[in-house]
Amino acid sequence: MDKKILELAQVIGDPVDPNLPLMFELSKIAMFDTAEPGEKTWTFDGEDTIVDEVYQVASDGTLTYVKENLVGTIEVNFTDLATPLKYLNVLEVLRSLDEKKLGKIKKSITRAMDKQEAYMLLKAIMDSTTIEEITGDATNEDIYDVIVKAFEAIEDYGDGYVLLAGSKVYSAIDLYSKKNAGTFNYEVSLRDYLKSKNADLIKVFEKVKNDDGTVNLLDPKKAILVAVNSRVAEGKPLFVVRRKFDANIAKNLGVDVEGQQRAIVSTSAPMNVPGTGNVLGYGLAGVESVAMGILNTRVIKKIDLSDFV
Repeated sequence: MDKKILELAQVIGDPVDPNLPLMFELSKIAMFDTAEPGEKTWTFDGEDTIVDEVYQVASDGTLTYVKENLVGTIEVNFTDLATPLKYLNVLEVLRSLDEKKLGKIKKSITRAMDKQEAYMLLKAIMDSTTIEEITGDATNEDIYDVIVKAFEAIEDYGDGYVLLAGSKVYSAIDLYSKKNAGTFNYEVSLRDYLKSKNADLIKVFEKVKNDDGTVNLLDPKKAILVAVNSRVAEGKPLFVVRRKFDANIAKNLGVDVEGQQRAIVSTSAPMNVPGTGNVLGYGLAGVESVAMGILNTRVIKKIDLSDFV
């Protein structure tokens, strides 16, 4: 049976999409890298050390300011993440490995871990007291005015804009011209304004289930504007680093993870699958060690549109 479990891990492989190692939304605003086993991860201060402070993201999305040391670099720590168990019927393992079923489990684990990373980083942005929040007065402003204010607040620090929009904000942007057409003496479209700014508009609508319950990756009534081409620091303003697993240690645990940044681990013995009576199965979970943080808070703006959508 130990051989079967090792074979199981080998068939599932690394639960990472090689073409998109980060969730799409994160790939637009964050740099990605991997670290070797035991390797420390450092971020180097940029041209403007007042701006380029580093805030590390913990597993619950909270931010911790990390001070520079004497050599001008900042070391960041890793957080361990694990998905809830997914179950594979023990009879399916004993008969043969159903690769179609395993493929579904792998995709499910990949999706869950990608969404948890996105939730952590977006929550850190929205909860930050350092990142400026743009709001509006519903009595004499509308969603157009608030979004324009956000661009005006960020354009001195960078360009290459990405606007991550909650589901209700995204819909409001799409419908803006239609809803207000009767009040215009000329045509005004939020879509056209974003196009003039060469801004990518991305809808963030998914949910993730974690210790906080089932939660939105981004509040439907809020948005995040990011200038990914900073004028004061090189590279995107956020980072995600996953640590690779030590292959020798992993193999001693019955898992084949050579060079991998995520791994599938299995319960060593069959167990009753919850909610199925006496059905036995192996529990499978994804695990990783990840460091995330914010390098440049000036090129990120939170937008609260709760009074408008």
